[in-house]
Amino acid sequence: MLFCRAQARCTPISRGVFTTGRIFPATPGIQNCHAIVEIDAKHSNEDAIAPFSRWLHAYGRRIGNFGGIDTDILCQKQEQEIRAYVRKTFAAAAGCGGVALGSGHSIPDYVPAAGYLAMVETVREVRGE
Repeated sequence: MLFCRAQARCTPISRGVFTTGRIFPATPGIQNCHAIVEIDAKHSNEDAIAPFSRWLHAYGRRIGNFGGIDTDILCQKQEQEIRAYVRKTFAAAAGCGGVALGSGHSIPDYVPAAGYLAMVETVREVRGE
């Protein structure tokens, strides 16, 4: 999901652009239309498409990146592995602009509660809460 601000002449109009998947080829074209569409942030990242670190290094200084914790990790990995993954993702985000760690658009009911809680607790820990 891309969160955008668009302008029509001098009157600001709030708009949203939604996309999923591998957007790398399209993004330069979108960014070249900066006078029309200003991308504020991109949400939802799957490791199968590209690791979060790739999004951070490609766009982190220009837009916010939301997500970074693949839902599959929450489903397939043990709590300690999830915690290590979250810490690694947080460390990779250092110096890469605005980041909001989380997983997907929502947490489906098939995600084990222990995996979800391991993510949330570790994000709070690395943020110093």
